[in-house]
Amino acid sequence: MIVAEVERTRTMSGWSADRTLAPLGIARATYYRQRGELGRKETGVPRPVSVHAVTAEERAAVIAFKRRHPELRHRALAWTMVDVVAGCC
Repeated sequence: MIVAEVERTRTMSGWSADRTLAPLGIARATYYRQRGELGRKETGVPRPVSVHAVTAEERAAVIAFKRRHPELRHRALAWTMVDVVAGCC
């Protein structure tokens, strides 16, 4: 695991995390992202769910609509679905 290796190297060298990352060839963003994920796992705090995440029900509805309208490309399909939901057509 990246976080464990960086922490081990930091302890042995006495360097900061940022100074340790360069010789190991690890991107700063990668290290801090994995460290944050590890912290959430240890504390039991779940990763926040995006309000824009597609639910399984929404995904199934889009797939079913596409199967009923195979002639539509992605943009026309999206706008047709918006029109159907809005009830304008």
